Amino acid sequence: MLSHKNIIIFSHPRSGTKLMANILEDFGYFIHGEWFSLQSTIIENNKAIRRSTYAESIQSSSENKYKKIKEHIRRYNLYNKIDKSVITIWPESLSECPFILYQFEDYHWLCLKRDPWDTMLSYYISSKNQNFDGAFNSKPFIFKEDIFRKTYWDYYRAVEMQDWLIKNKSTTVINFQDLISGSSTAFGKEYNVNSKDEHVDLESLVENINQVKEWFIKLENKRLSYKSWD
Repeated sequence: MLSHKNIIIFSHPRSGTKLMANILEDFGYFIHGEWFSLQSTIIENNKAIRRSTYAESIQSSSENKYKKIKEHIRRYNLYNKIDKSVITIWPESLSECPFILYQFEDYHWLCLKRDPWDTMLSYYISSKNQNFDGAFNSKPFIFKEDIFRKTYWDYYRAVEMQDWLIKNKSTTVINFQDLISGSSTAFGKEYNVNSKDEHVDLESLVENINQVKEWFIKLENKRLSYKSWD
């Protein structure tokens, strides 16, 4: 994988994207960051820098959809390609702005795969606690069904997009557990694992865990029964 000069990390949040960027930075890559993450980053010196506070939530109204696509296009035009660089793109951004594929036509795509259940719990917990960097111990809380349902479908939308990229683009797939254990062979050499994110004991942070497990099973059955739009 390190033979590729320019790499896109493309995975669902909480699947090791930040750790992956840190590892590639250790190998000498310039890290552009989460370039199209509108609410959580600003662009400075050709890097996406984490905001001190999240921008106002963008709702699904037509006006805000317009604002969102306008900002995606602005960032698309701001991007300055550097040899041997890495950019993180979330599935949501590619879904909303598929023309991103043209900008990064010659890039190598890196897809991280994490257990679905763990990814969903980790993302919901981190979002609720606003704790994406492991800066403190997240607090347990009660999951809401509508938010968990959205988290579930967003995860599998990302998986479908990853699977398309794997079939149609230059892509490397890395298992999350291999990555965080330091045993991934994708780099062809040893690498450092430096992550403060929550990887274990996620269920203890869900106060209604049995109920959430029931929601998950129902959603799994519904997804697996789906065949086509018709």
